[in-house]
Amino acid sequence: MAANCLTLCDFDEQDYQLIAVHTVLQDYKLAYLLNNDLGFHFQRIVPDLDYVIEGKKAFFSSFEYQDTKNLIDWYLINNKFKVKAPKGNSLGLFQTEESFASSYVYLQPEIKEADFVIKVQGDFLASKLKNLLQQINKLNGVVTAYSVDTYKLNHKEYLIF
Repeated sequence: MAANCLTLCDFDEQDYQLIAVHTVLQDYKLAYLLNNDLGFHFQRIVPDLDYVIEGKKAFFSSFEYQDTKNLIDWYLINNKFKVKAPKGNSLGLFQTEESFASSYVYLQPEIKEADFVIKVQGDFLASKLKNLLQQINKLNGVVTAYSVDTYKLNHKEYLIF
């Protein structure tokens, strides 16, 4: 009887594309604009994606749209999470905002300038991707959107869910 053996290289093949989005919009507002102006049907995924990154617990809001007609799954994921830690040893009852130190944790640190990542999973043609990027860039509140080379990402495991 022959044994089937999988190697790690078998899992390295990627059937998804990433779009980085720079925007001043909140997650729900961006999802609304994508739904309203571009015909998507993003719905919020509850609970948020949670990971421990750099020793800090981070939660990333995410939205999902399953296009059953074209067999494409779309995910809109926040790329930044603001972590607050108390300064010094004081853990008093009446702490102010100044008594906390803030820093950001990124889902994909290689593109930390991006506020959101859109993961396109399935067969999506490059010509359609170019057209989609042009449409996203026309949305009010979006500074820029561009395709990301997924082979240059070091934390691909955060995109598996």
